[in-house]
Amino acid sequence: MARGIQIIDEMMEMQGITDALDLDYIIYDIAGDIPCTGYILPMRDGIMDSCILGTDGSVTSFVTANSIIAGIVKARRNEPISIQMLVNYADRYPTRSQLDAYAVTTQLTILDYLDYYQRLEHSELAGETIFVSQPDSKAALFFTGLAEKITVTKNNYAAATRAAGNFLFGG
Repeated sequence: MARGIQIIDEMMEMQGITDALDLDYIIYDIAGDIPCTGYILPMRDGIMDSCILGTDGSVTSFVTANSIIAGIVKARRNEPISIQMLVNYADRYPTRSQLDAYAVTTQLTILDYLDYYQRLEHSELAGETIFVSQPDSKAALFFTGLAEKITVTKNNYAAATRAAGNFLFGG
């Protein structure tokens, strides 16, 4: 993958997609089993100003997320960047207290803990989103709230960075 994300970003910019759609967020689903450096290029080059890592509560996934965070911090050369974590299957692993302690120690924001929702699987198998198949379900409400948190957090980060120069994982 190495430069895959950077190439995608460059193609979207060259074709005018980013400007035409006035994108605030671009979501990349990157396999994190064996992290490479390709995912950090847009952050190093200043194209991205924030990152949300999705991980589960397993120790191996957590170690991978930690490696990715270290790569991001190094690539940014102490420039501001907001790094947050979304923990998937939070109810399936007994590591929440360790993740909370890690977040406090590193000043990492854990955006939220997502429990397993079987209705998500049912929606996916039916070829629908949870918002179509079960709009009033606990899972749909969770994701609506999560979208609001992401928007508020990004706006708060941008304001804090401009006003005071405060940032996570900076110098």
